[in-house]
Amino acid sequence: MFLAHSNGGEGPLALQPYYFQIDPADEAALALEDRRHEEFFPGFVVIGSNGGGEYVGLDVRGSSPWPVVALDMTNIDLDESVLVIAPSFAAFIDLVGKEADAG
Repeated sequence: MFLAHSNGGEGPLALQPYYFQIDPADEAALALEDRRHEEFFPGFVVIGSNGGGEYVGLDVRGSSPWPVVALDMTNIDLDESVLVIAPSFAAFIDLVGKEADAG
């Protein structure tokens, strides 16, 4: 559904990491095919970043719908570096374009 409207994109999020950059589908598919992130982030499909040190991805270690997460690029300890952004991609889309509440 997302790809029907946008092939990648970026913008603010209502919560941490506060900004996202989703890769175009062909780039995300190539990274998955090449297993580019598998060594350090097994069980995750990286679909973008926040543009400043965190990947944005899907946690596919469980069953669908998969949570959208932020992964600290500098910390491969998954117990420390995984931050759930939304419980599903649909819930993630609801956060797109919204600024964090001040206060």
